[in-house]
Amino acid sequence: MPADTTYLAHHFESLEKQTHAARLGMWLFLATEVLLFTALFAGYGVYRFLYGDAFRAASRGLETWIGAVNTIVLVTSSFTVAMGLERATRGDGRGTRLLFGVSFLLALLFLAFKYVEYSHHFHAGELPGRFYTGEHVQGPGGPIFFALYFLITGLHGIHVVIGMT
Repeated sequence: MPADTTYLAHHFESLEKQTHAARLGMWLFLATEVLLFTALFAGYGVYRFLYGDAFRAASRGLETWIGAVNTIVLVTSSFTVAMGLERATRGDGRGTRLLFGVSFLLALLFLAFKYVEYSHHFHAGELPGRFYTGEHVQGPGGPIFFALYFLITGLHGIHVVIGMT
């Protein structure tokens, strides 16, 4: 197919309206994501205020080096996706496939680190809510911390899997 071929869906009057609808849809999606994670972090903030000592103790059990590596992996993956999209707009199929492949592998690396991190917490009994059997934090703060931890990081992991798809 020629590189200048445009695709107008049957339900749009013009390519301009289709582009506008796609852009608006993406901004709405991003806004809902911001609202979702803002609510989760606000909940974290409230419970950290209410159970400060327990949250501090529970967070000491997290492997910060894994979080740092995963941050680097995700930032690098975002860069390779952006570069892959740029290559796609230039019609460079080989470069696009290569960069998207690297992004896919980085996403697998992220999920592998999450698996290591999660399996450690599972074996230590640091689970959400009533499933918490950890020994380091007593009282309701530990189960609440790990409920929020698994919810926030799990949703992020789901986002990574959707991005891989």
